[in-house]
Amino acid sequence: MTLGHQRLLLILMALIGIAALATIGRQYLQPHHTAVLLPELAPATIDRIEIQHKGAEPIQILLQDDHWMLSEPALSELRPARVQEMTDIAGAESLADYPASEADLAALGLASPNLLLSLNGNTIIFGDRAPVGGNRYVQLGDRIHLIQDQHHHSANQLLAELVSPKLIPTRVTVQRVTLGSGDVNQVPPQVDLWANAAAEAVQPLTAGTRTRAKIEVETDGGTLHLEWRTLDAPPLSVIARPELGVQYHFAAEQLHELIPASAMVP
Repeated sequence: MTLGHQRLLLILMALIGIAALATIGRQYLQPHHTAVLLPELAPATIDRIEIQHKGAEPIQILLQDDHWMLSEPALSELRPARVQEMTDIAGAESLADYPASEADLAALGLASPNLLLSLNGNTIIFGDRAPVGGNRYVQLGDRIHLIQDQHHHSANQLLAELVSPKLIPTRVTVQRVTLGSGDVNQVPPQVDLWANAAAEAVQPLTAGTRTRAKIEVETDGGTLHLEWRTLDAPPLSVIARPELGVQYHFAAEQLHELIPASAMVP
């Protein structure tokens, strides 16, 4: 073997050695990777959800007779598509994960989080976005995961976004409707109107609205406490549910059907 061949062989061996060391280094430096955030929990099996926004009361959700409902207050049906966005987080891809003991939780926004999501008792703590790539840090048990930021938007929902536009839940039967001190159950179709009423939109309560009448809807599952509220400028007339902090917007014709003309006197 010539001297040139020996040198070439030594160079090749050195390059192979460097590549091997780099491969080993990457194995230690790269985070342990898990394909799915909650591999033991299929989204379709989830029947309990809790959303905790910082400084607010938790939103507790239960699956009852194939309908997603608020557990407190009762008789509040939710939009199934919105809830599915949260259950799908169980199957979110974990782009990387690290031991929480090796992470600076404060630096990742996990020491004092603004949002927690619990799926069947598995609590996901949402932190900040990663500076590179814009993905989201979350903590699950003793590990930190990196997931797509869209899952934060799915979990960070308010009641006005979750509540169904259907005023009365599908799974209950309306028995009686009272408006203030007057009984509007004298005409049977009126009950059907309330039972099937669906708003055009659900929004957070507007500040400054005036309560024109209190409405009680008695059902076989309990009583809903509603209010007819108005605002002079800009003109506004809605059905409000103060305990949820939401208001239902109906077309003018439908609102006049729900509330008798005699109640519309200013």
